[in-house]
Amino acid sequence: MNISKLSKEELESVMRGNHDEYMARRTPIVRAYSPIINMTYEEWVDKFSPIECDLSHGEDGFNGCLFPRTSVQVREEHTYNPSKVWTLLRTYDKVIIVPGMRGVNHRLGFFICDEPYVAFSRYEIVISTH
Repeated sequence: MNISKLSKEELESVMRGNHDEYMARRTPIVRAYSPIINMTYEEWVDKFSPIECDLSHGEDGFNGCLFPRTSVQVREEHTYNPSKVWTLLRTYDKVIIVPGMRGVNHRLGFFICDEPYVAFSRYEIVISTH
């Protein structure tokens, strides 16, 4: 981070310990220029190791790893380890897994993984296409 280019307010925010908030405001700009990393579901499981959800009993089609949209455990994990949370989304033409906790209407659930993703990376794991 180049501190000399920060405004006075941004510098004060970083100095107060709000670096994550500062970076979150800039994340969409950085992410827009990052290449999309495509993976298969199997490659994603091998690389990030999603953990099992106690509530699913293996009936979710994802080996019991899909957490419901209202899961308190996901929200707690996102607070402490946001780079370990992934979202299952339905777009207009496919179902995909993307990094982060997305608060959109088309989310189907969440995953919590043992391994974090790299900040500002754009992963897209295609589950199915319509």
